[in-house]
Amino acid sequence: MSVIESTTRLINLQRLLKPWIPTTTAIRWRTRKPNIQRPIPDHYVKARFKAALEPIYPDPLMDKPWFEKCGNILQTKEKEETSKYEELLAKEFYKKFAESQLIAVFHENSSKAYELLKIKQMIHGHNMKMVFGSRKIATLALVGTEFEPVLRLHEGKTAYLCSKDLHVPKLLKFVKKMNHLVLLAGVVQGRLITKSQLQWVATLPDINMLRAELCSILSSHTIQLSQSLTYQQQQLTQSLEQLVKKDSETSTDGSETSADGTS
Repeated sequence: MSVIESTTRLINLQRLLKPWIPTTTAIRWRTRKPNIQRPIPDHYVKARFKAALEPIYPDPLMDKPWFEKCGNILQTKEKEETSKYEELLAKEFYKKFAESQLIAVFHENSSKAYELLKIKQMIHGHNMKMVFGSRKIATLALVGTEFEPVLRLHEGKTAYLCSKDLHVPKLLKFVKKMNHLVLLAGVVQGRLITKSQLQWVATLPDINMLRAELCSILSSHTIQLSQSLTYQQQQLTQSLEQLVKKDSETSTDGSETSADGTS
């Protein structure tokens, strides 16, 4: 009897463990496709239930002091560790700046590789180089140097055009052909100037001509002083020369008349 009872229990258990097959299934009966981007608003009753059951979360800034609520206060960030490769890039970055007499600062818009290749081909042979670097590399290279004010302009993607020669008109001529680069400012012999000041510097004549004019202006005063000091001596020598000529002429005239009387 125990065996029969156990077998009947197993049969009943197997019947209970059979997978449940629903007699009905929900299907979409509307022909219109669901609009995922702009769904149909809920029914009035359903919307009321959803609004009533929506959870209310506490304000995360409720119990915090004012200096933590204010988002304008900059929090001190932990110093990031720099690798040896970044230090090497920073040294090369500063070396190109130190060797240049003229530096143009650009904001770099999105561009393609062939546009940058055209710029490199255009400035090749003119002692000019394009310099790129992230904010971190520029900070490592320029902090504590004479080029530190340039970091104020290094926001986002920034590019630099370094020139070993001081030819501002040539640089501005190349800038007109760089469509995806926006000129922000320039550095002329270690001094940061604006875009308008850079255009004014381009109108100045050559530095050698200005040096020649300065030398002539400085030497003109010394020439005038020397002329005023030697004026009296020159007049005296001229008058003495004229007197000597008159004496020599009178002596020659007297000798000629004596020779005529004897003959």
